[in-house]
Amino acid sequence: MKYADSIKVLKNNLWNNTKCKEIVKGCDEIIQKQEDIVDVVRAAIVDTENQIHIWEKEQEETPNCDFQKEIILFQIISEFYRLNGRLALFELDMNTAYKNIYKVKTEYEYRFFARRIYTLLYECNDGLAVPVGKLLPKLKSVIDANCFDAYKKAHKKLCAFLATNHNELKRIRNQNEAHKTEEFDIQVKSIEDLKVSESINLIQEGNVLLFNLNAAFLIVHASLMKHLGEIMKKN
Repeated sequence: MKYADSIKVLKNNLWNNTKCKEIVKGCDEIIQKQEDIVDVVRAAIVDTENQIHIWEKEQEETPNCDFQKEIILFQIISEFYRLNGRLALFELDMNTAYKNIYKVKTEYEYRFFARRIYTLLYECNDGLAVPVGKLLPKLKSVIDANCFDAYKKAHKKLCAFLATNHNELKRIRNQNEAHKTEEFDIQVKSIEDLKVSESINLIQEGNVLLFNLNAAFLIVHASLMKHLGEIMKKN
């Protein structure tokens, strides 16, 4: 196959064995943490929604009881947990593919993992960026302003990145990663034309933006728990 450029560019200028090993080790650590988060989030969603049902039942059975503030907050928390779980799954996939980029030995192998990451980033818009944006107005009234600003900033940067690279991400996804019905010559050309020198920058930037969004999620979670504690004290 006739590739636009070669992984030798990276190996000669950007990579060395020590750096690659550090990146792979870092990805493995993140993957383990995200796997743990998936289990924690799943259990938290069950507990949160069970508590909502308990309060709703108490309100129905006892007219004088009013847990509406708590219910609204827990609904926001549940939505946030579900989104947090979705982010964890995105990062699991991203970091699994990302670490393998630093272990490749052939041109096609690099492009295999790069194409996978392009598809993940394309799906990230509707799967993560859009629902994160929809949650923003709900969070504004229940978390500290600094936490909200950090979350909003991380979301804005991710959206800008996805918008800037939308056409390229979509092209790779549609021509050879997700749509295997494309004509042979279209698929081959798409793979051959994927430049290592350009794709690695895009991939690294996307990975950093997802990492930053995850950091913002952790801050928001802490603020939500603080707000919840204040409400429970009042009651």
